Amino acid sequence: ETYGLQMDVGNRNAEELTALASNGSLLVILSYSSMHHLYGDDVSSFFIRYQHDVGCVAIDSFVEGDGILFYCGVDGVYLTTFEDGFTPKKMSLDIDNIFNGNILRLSPS
Repeated sequence: ETYGLQMDVGNRNAEELTALASNGSLLVILSYSSMHHLYGDDVSSFFIRYQHDVGCVAIDSFVEGDGILFYCGVDGVYLTTFEDGFTPKKMSLDIDNIFNGNILRLSPS
């Protein structure tokens, strides 16, 4: 059964959504450059709240496991959890050169 509910996520760049995931009682909503959460217990109490300016670049760059959400942002790979208030934590610091275009090229010896 569907209720035909439509809600404006309010992302200021009018971007398409790239990922949706449930985590506990929340629905995590990601676009290319932002994260929002859907709160509420039923249609009459739903509301959407902005969380962060770290989004998910593509629909196939997001995975959830054991309550941890992993995704690829514009500048690296992030994880976020309910326990840390869904604050994105950058996990790809050691390989940032891949994301900023400064890839080390080795020549054959």
